[in-house]
Amino acid sequence: MSDPRVAPSELADVLADYLDATSVLAVVHVDADGMVTDTNAAVERLAGRSLAGRPARELVRVEQQPVLARLLEATDGRWHRATLGLFPDRRGIPIDFAVSCRPLGPGRLLIAEPLGATAVNEQVLSLNAELAAAQRRISRQNTELARHNDALRELDRLKDALLANVSHDLRTPLTAILGYAELLRRRGGLNDQQAKGVAVIERNARRLLRLVSDLLLLAQVRAGALRLQRESVDLSQLAAEAVESARPLADHAAVTLELDAAPHGPVVDADPLRLGQLLDNLVDNAIKFTPAGGTITVRVRSGAGTAMLEVQDTGPGLPDDERESLFEAFARGSTADAPGTGLGLTIVRAVAAAHGATIDLDSEPGHGARFTVTLRTDRPPPPD
Repeated sequence: MSDPRVAPSELADVLADYLDATSVLAVVHVDADGMVTDTNAAVERLAGRSLAGRPARELVRVEQQPVLARLLEATDGRWHRATLGLFPDRRGIPIDFAVSCRPLGPGRLLIAEPLGATAVNEQVLSLNAELAAAQRRISRQNTELARHNDALRELDRLKDALLANVSHDLRTPLTAILGYAELLRRRGGLNDQQAKGVAVIERNARRLLRLVSDLLLLAQVRAGALRLQRESVDLSQLAAEAVESARPLADHAAVTLELDAAPHGPVVDADPLRLGQLLDNLVDNAIKFTPAGGTITVRVRSGAGTAMLEVQDTGPGLPDDERESLFEAFARGSTADAPGTGLGLTIVRAVAAAHGATIDLDSEPGHGARFTVTLRTDRPPPPD
């Protein structure tokens, strides 16, 4: 039965007025078939879902559906009122409402006023208990995590100390091995097999000494104790020395090692030992990843206020997603087949940063790689 006080043409406007009138009371319109057609924002907030198009009986629990049905069956045009538990939550706990119902057009208008302070308090208390329990668990986990972090920091400190001490102690015997190997080679009188044996000793001792130097430098970087002894460095001379030093290793790997630099190149203010270490690592890295028959080019170039050291190889190259992680300590690329510690490029980045230089990698799978270190020809400010 339609509301005699509302003309059919005004039904939409009257319903809109009710729906917009409050954000506290729950307002629901039900059509003649008992389906929800409209609700206000408070209903969705209380129910936690949209009820439009759903049967009105879903507003209440099963045992209260007859009470709701009697409200919806009233046809005398007056407000009828009942207490109903509406919008049960996921645990089945409803909130009690005083529900008023009256005809509106061919359907019914329901306006619900919350009365269920007890039910609400029960939910709040339950949620508070759950929150307190969660906070206790988090507190215990944080305490345990802090304990583990302290233990990890201590292990990290001990590891760095051991790394520095062992590396320092290894330098003396390695230097002696290299000295006596060089003495044997210079004295001569060795047959071919003996000369090859001495060459193997020298080559591997030099690689081991370079590894020890890298470990010492890494320990200094991690301790924030890396210091540079700056002087004027001719990059062409530095590159020539690096190529000459690495040539036995390149020959052993059947790789061609080329130098592309003028006799006298750009001069930079740098630490020659550290910069040489940077270049040695780039060349050594290129030799590891370049297959037999390939070519490595060490190049020195000048720019406007800058000087560049480049090491280019014809190896397998690197995918884009590995470029950044490649400079992390002990990282190995997916194309790495040769043995190694994964420290070389970490040292390169640390030395470049200490000199205020940048390092760029240009590579793609199957087309080799080119590392470019760019230094300023005027003295850069010390890094922060």
